[in-house]
Amino acid sequence: MKTRPLLALDFGTANCLIIRQGRGIVLNEPTVVALSLKDKKVLATGSEAKNMLGKEPKDIIARRPLQNGGISNYQLAFLLLQKFLDNALGRWRVVKPDVIVSIPSKLNSIEERALVKALESYGTGKIHLYPEAMAAAIGAELPVHKPEGNMIVNLGGGTAEIALISLDGIVASRSHVGTGDALNKSISEFFKSEYQILIGEQTSERIKIEIGNALLEEDPEKMVISGKDTISGKSRSIEVSSNDILAPIRNVLNKLLVSIKEVLEDAPSELVSDLSDRGIALSGGTSLLKNIDIFLTKSLDIPCYIVEDPLSCVVKGLNLSIHK
Repeated sequence: MKTRPLLALDFGTANCLIIRQGRGIVLNEPTVVALSLKDKKVLATGSEAKNMLGKEPKDIIARRPLQNGGISNYQLAFLLLQKFLDNALGRWRVVKPDVIVSIPSKLNSIEERALVKALESYGTGKIHLYPEAMAAAIGAELPVHKPEGNMIVNLGGGTAEIALISLDGIVASRSHVGTGDALNKSISEFFKSEYQILIGEQTSERIKIEIGNALLEEDPEKMVISGKDTISGKSRSIEVSSNDILAPIRNVLNKLLVSIKEVLEDAPSELVSDLSDRGIALSGGTSLLKNIDIFLTKSLDIPCYIVEDPLSCVVKGLNLSIHK
């Protein structure tokens, strides 16, 4: 008799990662699905679907079914999960897998039920829900079991999960809406107001990744950006530097700072004092924004550092938590 495979699932706003126990990471794809409006069939998922964003003809839609850490479109989320789980299971797809899945602390009961329902509809076995912040801390190899303050800021696409942890428990936390996606939106809005150029989501993300910076630079990186002129309607290109887009980036980071400070204010002083030596761990895709660790260190007066392999901390933590 075949044993049930166990999957660790990080179904994030921007990316989905799946670990199959004993096999490591078996799926790492953008959380995007493309659908034919004519027959409601899935045309593409992951990277292939992401490349369609903003370029679809009228009979095709490409969407991200998760927003701000929660399911915004149940039908698309189910179709995407179905494809991702099929890919992760391979020849084992006929066997019901047990699943451990991360959830942000802001997830309400309705969103939680939608996620569970989507997994049940696929035909899973047991479903275990696990706090995203705790999973990230475990995946970052923080000593969460000790009676000391351990702080994680998991910077995802939709939310930042901020938590101070001690003795295997979350002492103080916030689920801050507005991270990677908010940076993309802030950059695109800046181009519209400052340069009268419309740029799409993928262009905004490329700008953030290639020249985005949390600090002012003496020798800033530059790139040429093309977009649609809001007045003429024609394509127009301009050269911009990392310093040019510092303002829209800081607008987002300053709001993040407020949430981090609130967690520090809520926490016992004894645990906060531990952070002077231990520092604050940064994980998630948005932690890769250049100099974000230095910006937060200067702003909080507490050392902040980017963990090893920040993109896979949550899913690795889920997998490790099975053995805890």
